[in-house]
Amino acid sequence: MPSNTTAKKDTGAKEQAKVSVTVIDALQSSIPSFNKLGDHAKLNLQAGVASANAAASGARAVGSQAFAASKALLEVQMITAKQVAGVRTLQDLFNLQGAYTKSLLETYSAQTAKGSETLKAAVSEAWAPLGERVEVALKSLQGVEG
Repeated sequence: MPSNTTAKKDTGAKEQAKVSVTVIDALQSSIPSFNKLGDHAKLNLQAGVASANAAASGARAVGSQAFAASKALLEVQMITAKQVAGVRTLQDLFNLQGAYTKSLLETYSAQTAKGSETLKAAVSEAWAPLGERVEVALKSLQGVEG
């Protein structure tokens, strides 16, 4: 008849073996989930890179637009400065000032509208890859919960 201590050791060893098998089975069954998680992480990283590239492109476009706006305003100022040099009467100067102000405001409004559209497009392009990944993640979560 085995001693009580030997029986406890055998039972403990059997239990430990069962736990080890259970842990190994759990790990093996979770490998596809880890692979899927890795795939999601890779796609998220790719989306982040695409978003950063789009943001950089958008920043260049916004910068170009700002430069174009500055150039347009400078052209209006140069034309007006030449006209001021040729003014002969005070009335002509006041008329020129009114026309200059009107032209300046029109140019500013047009350039601001163009800049707003450029910025809106840049933000949309930069967000698109990330938005797609968020949508995929939400659908994945809904699939798990639902």
